[in-house]
Amino acid sequence: MLPTKINELWVFFETSQSIDELIPFYPLHSYGESYERFKKIVHLCGVYFENNNWNDDFVKKISINSFKWMLGQPLSSIIFFDANSLNKKEKQLTSLVKSQVEFLNLTIRYKLVKYMQVYTEVLRAYLISIKKNDKAENLVNLSAYLEYGACTVPALEFMAIGLPREAALLLANRLSYLEIYTAEICLEWLKNFDIESLKTTSYMKKQIKIVQTSL
Repeated sequence: MLPTKINELWVFFETSQSIDELIPFYPLHSYGESYERFKKIVHLCGVYFENNNWNDDFVKKISINSFKWMLGQPLSSIIFFDANSLNKKEKQLTSLVKSQVEFLNLTIRYKLVKYMQVYTEVLRAYLISIKKNDKAENLVNLSAYLEYGACTVPALEFMAIGLPREAALLLANRLSYLEIYTAEICLEWLKNFDIESLKTTSYMKKQIKIVQTSL
């Protein structure tokens, strides 16, 4: 990332009327304020790191698909972002799937992950410089959520111990609500979980069992 771009972003923070309106929210399924704030930050990434080359439609596409990805929604919801694409012929559909997977990997999981990391680190440094250390310490780690395609502690912990995203999300959805999740709680739960109770493929169960027996 060019130092000039980072400096421009810093100046933007300095001249903003309300820095609080530039702090990301934790992604929520309601698609309310958290989505709108995320979209605003994606737009800023396009302005400062892509020379303002992302138009409104492209920002919308990146934002909604990235948000779905962070919330743990299936890959199909990103591939078929436009429902009309299901009406395409077989060759066109194959081409669409390929281009959308590339979009996920190159634009969301590579470019946007990198941009969000820079945005967050510059914002953190700026918040510390204006004595807002508490907000700096509690910044949401959007780059990690974008990289792994999940934002809950259980899903991220399950991926951290070697499970693929699909298996990690499946298990996270079965983990009953707890007020405070920790790595220890998640792993202890997985140790005692009855894998056969899952409604999934035998291959998926086998993957989970391999990890479970290693705990």
